[in-house]
Amino acid sequence: MKRLLTLITVLFAALNIWAQIPYFAETIGDGRVYAYTSIKFRPGNNGIENYTNFAYGIGKHIQVGLDLYASSIPAATVEWGYTFRFNAFSSNYFSIGGQETAFFNLLDSHRFSKNQFMLIMSGSFLPNGRFMWSSNTFWNWARSGQHDFEQNWNIGYNFALGEKAGSLMPMIGCSHSWRFEEAPVPAAGIVYSYKWLSAYLWCDRWLNTDPRVVCSLEVTIPTR
Repeated sequence: MKRLLTLITVLFAALNIWAQIPYFAETIGDGRVYAYTSIKFRPGNNGIENYTNFAYGIGKHIQVGLDLYASSIPAATVEWGYTFRFNAFSSNYFSIGGQETAFFNLLDSHRFSKNQFMLIMSGSFLPNGRFMWSSNTFWNWARSGQHDFEQNWNIGYNFALGEKAGSLMPMIGCSHSWRFEEAPVPAAGIVYSYKWLSAYLWCDRWLNTDPRVVCSLEVTIPTR
């Protein structure tokens, strides 16, 4: 019955897949190396985006990293980012932290292009830590002075597939601007995890003419 419920949930998520990959408030841990990369493509306009992050954990509450973002839409863009992330408080039910990233345009002599701060809150509804929630608030402001706020909400349940099979977590949620210029967008996604490896499959904008599909991988490796 448990495997059947897992299969039904996965199929439902796959049929309704949207969204924004969620962030959780915990950091990667002391002495750990983290790598994440994603490919985002939009069949409607033949565009592609790539985001890659490398990070290193300092103590239990801090990690520092480097970002590389490249996109072919709406015009060629290559940006280099410097990231500082912290965890201020952590428990099973509620954790809070933040991430600060400054981006620089590699096509314009490493000139500052934008800044992003993210407030990250997450936790679990149950003592077993499997029924999870997350809240990500993005504050973006560009060199031109323009700025915006975006909010993402997500919940999901992490199903254990067995000691040698890892886990699978379907998630649903929504994203919206704090100004609500448009209606909130429903969101969903699937995360598969096995030991130090996780794989994500997401999609958004599928009701538009330029839907975006996101495939990504992340690894966390202890060095001590």
